[in-house]
Amino acid sequence: MIQESEIRTVLTEQLHRLRARAKRIDDHQHNRDRELPQDFSELATHRDHDEVVDALDTATRRDIRRIETALRRLEAGIWRTCVRCEGDIEEARLLSIPTVTQCRECAAIADGLQ
Repeated sequence: MIQESEIRTVLTEQLHRLRARAKRIDDHQHNRDRELPQDFSELATHRDHDEVVDALDTATRRDIRRIETALRRLEAGIWRTCVRCEGDIEEARLLSIPTVTQCRECAAIADGLQ
């Protein structure tokens, strides 16, 4: 049986790491006033780098929201309950992806796989 306290600890640790990453990304993004390279190829590389950082920022913030939602669901005692059908989410699914909010069947329907 899943120990929710262990899941809460793991998620909280992940959340702290992701928030630290988000701060580093934010610091980098707000330092964009720096002088841009004059060479075209260096400028292209610079802009590609910024696009990668922006994508990393988007993914990091999405992961933060998912973990915060899982922690709220744990606190409310509904972490094991599917938001769609209100049935139980499979224990193996919760162990492998503790931020899921739907059982396997509802997730497949939502993804158009059924």
